[in-house]
Amino acid sequence: MTSDALSPPSTRRVLLIEDEVSVASAISDLLTMCGFHVDVIHTGGNAESATERFGPDVVVLDVHLPDIDGREVFRRLRDRWPELPIVFSSGHVQELHEVASGSARRVILLRKPYEADALIGAIEQVCA
Repeated sequence: MTSDALSPPSTRRVLLIEDEVSVASAISDLLTMCGFHVDVIHTGGNAESATERFGPDVVVLDVHLPDIDGREVFRRLRDRWPELPIVFSSGHVQELHEVASGSARRVILLRKPYEADALIGAIEQVCA
């Protein structure tokens, strides 16, 4: 993988909502090394306040969260920020199919595990 493949797009602020601490840490480290500013939260219940505080350009959202389903987090975020790009992330194919059936503008579905360039490509695509 070349460093060009990991060059961040104009988007610089990523809110990562991921309940698995080790996964969140790895994704955050990767994005930070690629020049993104990353804020990490581990529960859906904090998504709205984190979005207000951090002002992300894009949200990377795990579908399966311990407190609130990712689809509900998506709905809440879209109610307040209708144009906010969302990259849904899940290791469960069925969950991604369920999300896709109700997907909206500026939504990308990304199946875990994924490579760094796939995540950055998804961020670039959803923010275009």
